Formats: sequence, structure tokens, C-alpha cells
Amino acid sequence: MNTKQHRQTDKIRMICAIILSGYLIASCGNPLSVETDRRIIPVNIDSILLSDPFLEKTTDTLFANVDGRPVNFTSELIRPIFYNRNISNAWYVSVQGMAYDLAQNTNEILALRMDEIRSPGVYPIADPYTLPKRVDPTLSSQYGGRYIQRKGTVKEEFVTSRNNQQGEIRVLAIDTERGVLVGRFHFTAYDPASGDTIRIEDGVFRLHLETY
Repeated sequence: MNTKQHRQTDKIRMICAIILSGYLIASCGNPLSVETDRRIIPVNIDSILLSDPFLEKTTDTLFANVDGRPVNFTSELIRPIFYNRNISNAWYVSVQGMAYDLAQNTNEILALRMDEIRSPGVYPIADPYTLPKRVDPTLSSQYGGRYIQRKGTVKEEFVTSRNNQQGEIRVLAIDTERGVLVGRFHFTAYDPASGDTIRIEDGVFRLHLETY
């Protein structure tokens, strides 16, 4: 076989290879469109909140999704000294955090009240949010929340009520060695003026326990 015949043979083989490849791709479909099994690894939020790096943070944390929008309420985190203490081995804790958006001229406030926290567990939010000037352990324990949003001069305030259970606070840890309280929360609050409601979900807190 001469050189010209070799070249023609190679050309025929190449054309056949291209045709065969096209046939295989057409019969198998686009490989990029083939759906394969996906491995979804669930994230255990509790294990993150109970990890040493989170427990050993030097600053407090207050975070939640407000109607699906993530907000970090740590611009001004306030812990009133008159309502953060331990009485008879029970913690009475309150916290108020703020978030600012200067571009939108808005600010948001989220507040929680937790009475008589003695151990990790679930505490139902089924009370209106109030904050007395002192802790009185003779009164019934209350668990409530409040959310305020200001847009310019317009203010909307949403609070929990005693009508029914609007959510819960789940205390994950009371770490007295590190002096922190860690947990999660969610609740639905309503605007007494308009009757509108708002969902506070996926809430997380890490608060220093105060002793006076």
C-alpha cells in the first residue's frame, strides 16, 4: 500500500470514528444533562453551637431570620443589669439587640425574656413581652419576644401574646465554667395596631451569664 492509500485509509478511519462518536453521544444523551445521585450532608446546627470555638467567643450573639431575611442583632447588644441574674439556682435572662441599615435608613430591634432557666430544654413562648424593673421569683415565669422595625419615621412593633403558644426557646447549654447560655428560638409576633404578624425563625443566642 502506497503513501496515498495510507492517507486515504487513515482519513476513512477518522471519519468512521467521528460518526461512531456522534452516534454514541446521540444514543446516550448529553452527559452534562444526566442526573446523578447527589449526596446531601445535613448540618447539625446544635453541634456547631456547642463547639468550643462558639462557646469560647468573647462577644455575645443574637441572630434570627425575620420573615426569611437573615439579621444579625449585634450592633448594640443590651443586657439590662436589673434583669440578668441567678436566683435560687435559676437564671433570669433578658437581651435586646439592634441592627442598622444606613443605606435604607432602617433599624431593627429584637428582644427576648427568659425566666427561671434551670436546665437545658424547651421553654414555650406563650406570654406577652414585658420587662419588669427587677426579678421577682414569686411571680409566674414568662417567656416572650419582641421585634421592632423603624423605617425613617415609621415604626412597627410586633410582640408575642398570651393567646396561644407562638414559638419556643430551646436552651442547649448552661455552661457555668465559661459563663455562657446558648440556645435557639423561633416565634410569631403580631402588631397590636394593625394585626399583622411576623415570623422570627432560626434564632440563635449565645449570652454571657451575669452574676452580681
